[in-house]
Amino acid sequence: MIFIIDSNVLLDYPQVVEDKNNQLIIATSVLKELDGLKKHVNNDIAFNARRAAVYISRNLEKINFTADCEKWGIPVDDQLLRIAKESGGTLVTNDVYLKVRATIAGIETKGYSNKDDYIGVEYWYIKTDGDLYNEDLEKVFETGEIPEGLDLYENQYLIVKDLNNPYIDKHGEQDYTVMGEFICKDNKLISVREKKICNQWINCIVPRNTEQTCLFDALANKENTIIYAGGGFGRGKSFILNNYAIQELEKGHIKKIVYVPNNAFTENTMDLGALPGELLAKIEGQIGPLIDLVGIDQVQSMLAIDQLEIVPMGFIRGRSFTDSIVIVNESQNLTEDHIKLLIARCGDGTRIFFDGDIKQSDSQLFRNKNGLKLLLNLRKSPIYSKMFATVKLVKTERSKTAQAAQFLDSIISGI
Repeated sequence: MIFIIDSNVLLDYPQVVEDKNNQLIIATSVLKELDGLKKHVNNDIAFNARRAAVYISRNLEKINFTADCEKWGIPVDDQLLRIAKESGGTLVTNDVYLKVRATIAGIETKGYSNKDDYIGVEYWYIKTDGDLYNEDLEKVFETGEIPEGLDLYENQYLIVKDLNNPYIDKHGEQDYTVMGEFICKDNKLISVREKKICNQWINCIVPRNTEQTCLFDALANKENTIIYAGGGFGRGKSFILNNYAIQELEKGHIKKIVYVPNNAFTENTMDLGALPGELLAKIEGQIGPLIDLVGIDQVQSMLAIDQLEIVPMGFIRGRSFTDSIVIVNESQNLTEDHIKLLIARCGDGTRIFFDGDIKQSDSQLFRNKNGLKLLLNLRKSPIYSKMFATVKLVKTERSKTAQAAQFLDSIISGI
């Protein structure tokens, strides 16, 4: 097969050029993109660009370079689409919108990832006719069979989007109409029905986007005793998890909420022992989502009647929790040993929820032995995949102002 490699794949997975079984094509314009990133202000991007150059230089005999594309006078993405079209090859990219453009143009695409990139959701782009009908989608609704070409794990969600029905979302970005949301159970697809979360503090909330719909569904399934809500800041992870836990406490489904504030602080800040005051005063900033929801007085009241227990990570060893929901925040700053220790503390009737974003790990230790990366391996177990669910939230929902942070993050990331 012929593979045309995009720069985003070379940055994150330079080992792609070691492929001995397929013909690889890299446009010289892509090489120029990588060269320009070697002095990027973000050290990680600069390092990745230099690393990609090393891999390419070591595998020159396996790569076909094309320079004609630079004479076409069109953007790099358009060059890649044209190369793929003319060569009959497959475009290898992790750029979602470039994949969509390729699909519309009838060009085969392929993503490239490793075990750490599992987000719990797969996107299936289809084309409907004028009556919003698609034969393959209709077959899924009727039979629950997984479409050919899709490989799903147990408890993985499938979001179906219609390429013939684009729209501009509230963030001002182009998206495509969602035609269905499904979850994979025993190699069958089951349609997801929208859920809601209700408690005395917020009345009721419903999902604001399709990924949140999947997270609401994962929480509602009591068989999911281990849940990881991923994604960047402002996307609703902590808000949703905390509101659900309060709902379950008010309904009497659990006896208490166990809050595990992660005292692995961000770089250049003090740890718990260096901070003055009692425990609640020390960790008040880390249980902010719960305080924002119910208020500091209610938190103190819940502590007094044992409906809430706050156990910093450094004090978790030797504990056992039953009939509880354990919430672990900032989980990207946990090691593999931390994750194993936390899960081992869960007794009968207890569920554990992690929230965090692997990309925001605050030290090299957490990046190299990241506990969330280990956690994702549960999807591969025939037994434990049935009790594990993860959903990465991708859209900022806090406010238009908070969306500006997402925009700045995209600039830093070089996206």
